[in-house]
Amino acid sequence: MKIYDTAALYGQNLSDEQQSKLMEFYRVLLEEYDIATIHDCTIGAGGTTIPLAKLGYKVSGSDISENLLERTKINFNESGYEIELFNSDLRNLDTVLREPVDCIISTGNSLPHVTNEGVRDFVKNASKCLNPRGLLFIDIRNWDQLLDEKPLIKTRDPIVMTAEEHIGLHQIFVWHDDQSVEFAFATIKDENGKHKETKMQFAPMYYPLKRSTYERILMDHGYDLINYYDLDSIWIHPSQQRPKSGYFEADFHQIAWYGILAQKKYIISACSHNNRNVDGDDFNAERHPIGITFHFDQIDNATPSEPKYQYTFILKNTSLETYNLQFEDDLKYSYDFILEDESKTILTTTGTNVWNKVKNENSFLLEKEEELVLTKGSIGDIMPSGKYLVDFTLYLLNEQLSMKFDFEVE
Repeated sequence: MKIYDTAALYGQNLSDEQQSKLMEFYRVLLEEYDIATIHDCTIGAGGTTIPLAKLGYKVSGSDISENLLERTKINFNESGYEIELFNSDLRNLDTVLREPVDCIISTGNSLPHVTNEGVRDFVKNASKCLNPRGLLFIDIRNWDQLLDEKPLIKTRDPIVMTAEEHIGLHQIFVWHDDQSVEFAFATIKDENGKHKETKMQFAPMYYPLKRSTYERILMDHGYDLINYYDLDSIWIHPSQQRPKSGYFEADFHQIAWYGILAQKKYIISACSHNNRNVDGDDFNAERHPIGITFHFDQIDNATPSEPKYQYTFILKNTSLETYNLQFEDDLKYSYDFILEDESKTILTTTGTNVWNKVKNENSFLLEKEEELVLTKGSIGDIMPSGKYLVDFTLYLLNEQLSMKFDFEVE
């Protein structure tokens, strides 16, 4: 019987001790980020996700197992929380999440249930479901270590051990030629020194996910690698942990279970600025690595029949490093520009263009402090002294930047 179709995992990670461990880990993991919404795409029965609700985050979840989702609802309700749940394969996350979230997680070594190509699909589609600079966190077994050692059986600590009864748990590994592996869990019960019964449960196939493979997939799909975490203290009994120095890289092959935090590279997000005179500064430059600059200038030496004013919208890299925008197809953008005074619309223009910049394996590069003209145009003799309103929206890939502000002509 498949383990996810049974009640075996209904109470997993719900003990007070495990809940406290997870709460403290998540608190430290996320405290420096502006996070409000989190989606667990392999939520199981919810034991690893309830601590996030306890920390005050708005949590949603999805899983391919309807059996476990039914239990998730019960576990959340019994803990005093509501949760929105979806029955979904993690590779199709973008088809069920209606609104983007700040963070997506996959815990419990769930991600390797799909092939490495399936992991690539997941990472790609998860990006569509994340807000700009959103976080992607996974925890998994150390498959580099498992592939090196290829164990056949591991004995867990006894579930029950008294004078009258002993229940032991053994994990059996069935390795295949393509490096995939099946886990079987044998529960052996003895009473008064005599064997009583053996129960077998099976997990779905695992496809080992090596650290370097996952790192490459993340970088291919526009994520920054933020940090790695030794999670043995959460998932592995102290008696089974190996000696370590406390430094992740040095300890990597001694770590049985670890986490990876990645962050979606900034593309362009929606923001708004009001009541601001345009002075050539970058919008929100202190928060994001790119910004939009608006220039409005009077044209010197214009003849009476020529336009008297011109406008320019410029994309600028405001960071000190090269800005690398990842994309898959030709990188096209479009924009809407509306200029009005306090009583009427003066100019409306729309356009579409294709980046004419250096391309490097599906990347668009802006060097530090580099600028690129998005659009420019001229305006006739219609700008007397007064206040003017600008509404500019830039559409890029599946993101957009909307700016609304005013400026004055003296």
